[in-house]
Formats: sequence, structure tokens, C-alpha cells
Amino acid sequence: METNQEMGRTQEPENKQKKCKSNKGLYIIIILLLLILGGMGLARCLRRDVADIHPAVIQDREPVPAPEGTVRYGFDANTQGWIAQTYVDSQAITSVGHTNEIARYGEGSLKCEVELIRLDENKSKGEIFVDMPPVDLENRVVSAWVMVGNWAIDDTIPNGLQIFVKDDSWRSWYSSWQNIEPMQANQWIEVRAVVSGSRPSMGWMDSGFDPTTVRSIGLKIGSGEAGGERTFEGNMYVDSFIW
Repeated sequence: METNQEMGRTQEPENKQKKCKSNKGLYIIIILLLLILGGMGLARCLRRDVADIHPAVIQDREPVPAPEGTVRYGFDANTQGWIAQTYVDSQAITSVGHTNEIARYGEGSLKCEVELIRLDENKSKGEIFVDMPPVDLENRVVSAWVMVGNWAIDDTIPNGLQIFVKDDSWRSWYSSWQNIEPMQANQWIEVRAVVSGSRPSMGWMDSGFDPTTVRSIGLKIGSGEAGGERTFEGNMYVDSFIW
């Protein structure tokens, strides 16, 4: 017959084994939790770093409300005839193409490669535009959506955006300058103007411009006119010209 002392010796290893198994399970759970939490933190860091380089990764941050007005150029399938300006003093946009990487509305947008150089005689500004049949835009609200990355930001001497139109005699009208603010990097920016027969504040109008016979419309990106030379280089996305 086994004595109580012998039974105690038999049960003691069994208890130790159970404790070891229990501790191992607890350690495994703790390690898994640490890996999950660490992975989430790493994912957030990677997302932030990639967003600084490529704005397309944040296209689905929030639901997009329906556009106000009619989308005349939505760029869902192609560039719809939009090209880069080649005037000697407006060559900062080096190429224009279509992309499905990101869109404000619909399925696509324009992807513009930009090399903006402050104080440069050729690349201190750049434009994209399209020619079209004459249209009456007098007192009409014209808007477009633009996205740039951190590459376009200057806290001290902001770069800026303008909508422009030309009449059937090629006289120009440029909307008020709209600064690109630091908080707007990797966000859709609405550029908005009311076309008229008057020169806008911080804008431009050629003498005799006729807003009732607009036959060309476009978007300009420009550098500030103070400070030293500096290069701003990256992709600019443009979507949904609306009026």
C-alpha cells in the first residue's frame, strides 16, 4: 500500500508540469499581444511615411460629398485633351498623364510631374490647359481639385495655385492666388474662382478680356517671388473641373 508520503512525491512533479504548461501558455499570449501591438504601430509609421511620398495612399480617408455643379472634365478614362504649357516662362510642369491611382470624384485624375524652381526664368511656374468651343462663363463659379505632397510646401514663402481662362482672342484672366498651406499636403484642395470682366485681387486680367467667349481653361502652380532659389519637385494630381 502506498503511503501518503509516497503519493505526495508522485503528485508533486505532476503539479509542476501543470504550472509550467500554464506559464508557457501565458507567455505565448503576452508575446502575441506584443507582436500585434508592435505591428499596428509599425503599420501606422509606414502609412505616414508612404503618404508623405505618394498621396494616393490616403485617397479613401473619408466619404466624398457629391460635387456642386457639373463635372466638365473628370479624367475618368483619359486626359481629355489636357496638356502642359510650353511657354518659355511657364515650364514647371514637365508632363501630364492619366492615372487611376487616385481621384476626387469618379475613377481617375490627371497626374502632373512638376519641377518648380523659385526665381527660375523658365520654371518658376507651370500650367496645364485645354482648348474647347467658346462658352459663356461670366459670373460663373469654376472650381477644380488638386493634391500635392509635402514636396510643394514652403512655410515661409508659400507656393500657390490659380485657375485661368482665355477668351476667343486669347486674352487671359487669372483668379486670385491661393496659397498651398502646410496642412493641405496630401489632401484634396479646392481651387475656386468666379470668372468676371474685372481683375481679381491678387490675380490678373488682360485688357478687353471677354468672359462670355471663353475657349481655353487651365490651372497654374507658381512659386513665391521672394527668397532664394529653391526646387520643388514631385507629382501633382488634378481632378474634376466643375462649373
